[in-house]
Amino acid sequence: MSWDPVGQRLYLDDINSGNNWIGSTALGPGGGDLDNGICTVHGASSGVSSAGKSIQLNLKIDIAPQPGTSPTTYFLNTWAENQQGYYTGWTYNNANVTVSALTGSPVTVSGGVLTGPGASGAGGVYQFVATDSAGIPNLTYFYPYLSTTSTIPGSATTNCQISWFYASTANMSTIILSDGSWGSDGWSASTVLGSGGQDISLTGNPTCTVHGARSSASYSGNSVILNLAIDVSPGTWYMFSAAGGSAGYDNWPLLAWFTTP
Repeated sequence: MSWDPVGQRLYLDDINSGNNWIGSTALGPGGGDLDNGICTVHGASSGVSSAGKSIQLNLKIDIAPQPGTSPTTYFLNTWAENQQGYYTGWTYNNANVTVSALTGSPVTVSGGVLTGPGASGAGGVYQFVATDSAGIPNLTYFYPYLSTTSTIPGSATTNCQISWFYASTANMSTIILSDGSWGSDGWSASTVLGSGGQDISLTGNPTCTVHGARSSASYSGNSVILNLAIDVSPGTWYMFSAAGGSAGYDNWPLLAWFTTP
């Protein structure tokens, strides 16, 4: 892959044709998918941020074991070069991941920004989707998560963690809001989604307010789709999610990011 910081585009190598590129995509809302037969880069679920003299890419990439070599180990290697011709050379083995052929019914999460936030972070609607091909009742947890930090976990006072779980058909549209402490079992408030929903927020933490009446839950096949109306504090926000069940799990990929006006 190659990142163009001027054009703000990510390019994916065409492994079958030398130094050519499959194409390019923006990162974040409006991004597309790039696939070269080995990996698929999801532009809309990826993001880029900068701090001082550093650029950080958070890339959501699907990779698969190679035929006859499952499990396959992939290594993360990087190269950077500036306009003056100075470069790092290849930095090898920053991290590695081993991928095995999937068995059973996988669990996946996805999502994105449906309506961007208005002034002061109000009025946004954010979609979170969890799919368990073993069936919705098999999901044991589903956590939509907004954070002002691009890594997990965020600060206890700068996150908006929500929990949805299947209990029965009668309350499939109920969510509860975390008390703000990462990893704790404390939940401060709950609401149904849609008609009869209430506004819930964290006491002493004005980070986010969830508007139950303006939110919704729907179900399509083996997927739970939450469209959550959330007011957030001004700044840059990152969307994550996690879901798991008897079939497996998909924990904390970066789904999208946005900045309030």
